[in-house]
Amino acid sequence: MSANAVVEIASVRPQPDAPDTSSHRQGSRETAWFDVEHAPTGFRVSCSLTLSKAGGTTMRHRHVFSQLRYIMDGALYFSDRRFPAGTLIYTPESVNYGPQSRREDVRLLVFQFPGPSDLMPLAARQLPPEKFAEGLAGLKAAGVRIEDGVAVFPDGRKDEPANAVYAFMAGRKLAYAPARYLDPVTMQTGNFPWLPTAHAGVSARHLAYFNECGPSLAMLKLDPGAALPAGRAACLEIRMVLKGAVECGGERHAAVSRIYMPPGADYERLESSEGAELLVFQIAVPGGEAPPPRVII
Repeated sequence: MSANAVVEIASVRPQPDAPDTSSHRQGSRETAWFDVEHAPTGFRVSCSLTLSKAGGTTMRHRHVFSQLRYIMDGALYFSDRRFPAGTLIYTPESVNYGPQSRREDVRLLVFQFPGPSDLMPLAARQLPPEKFAEGLAGLKAAGVRIEDGVAVFPDGRKDEPANAVYAFMAGRKLAYAPARYLDPVTMQTGNFPWLPTAHAGVSARHLAYFNECGPSLAMLKLDPGAALPAGRAACLEIRMVLKGAVECGGERHAAVSRIYMPPGADYERLESSEGAELLVFQIAVPGGEAPPPRVII
């Protein structure tokens, strides 16, 4: 295996959010955090699996980073539009989205990562829950109120709470790159065909490839007894086991599990005795190779 390139596999099990880290959002939530970081470049992908109960709203806003949401169960609402299970939403950096309302219980995967402009400040890349709570407490000590999902400053100015925390921790106003896209890109993954690959029992949905650096997005389906060969990761890759289970290195990893492969990592053969479906996320790290044209041929 290449130096400093180690494959990580972990199960994802949400736990109730601590009150001091979730109070910038309305409603009850359980969250599992499973961030990954490419140590040589500091490139970080913030990853979470969240179970949100119905109730609460979030104002229309944008971020300095890009986001990916995959709805596993329930539905998400942007304005009056309902996005059901199986929807994948790519929200590029600087693109406004929302307002968001939680009218139903929803379980979703969320990835947050630098966009192609790489203007995501260090404070927004490295905010574990305890640091976010520290920033939120600092805002409140400065007289900022969180009301109905909005950060209200003493001078009457309003902002999305997470953005207010990021700016506070960065010690400066957030800088936004010119938006490449007008709106978020919504994919109804169930309407993409499963295409055969060169590997028996393995089929793929090729969903999208954005920008010069990615993300490249796909889904893989392994029939019972099928396998993916061993190989070497060309770019940063995350495989999420959404359904079923896979076996790797003699261990079984059931849904929901995360497989993280840094650039240059040698990974083992991936098998599935009972069948599985995976979501695949690929992206270039700074100075690294771009994702291949297709996840698997």
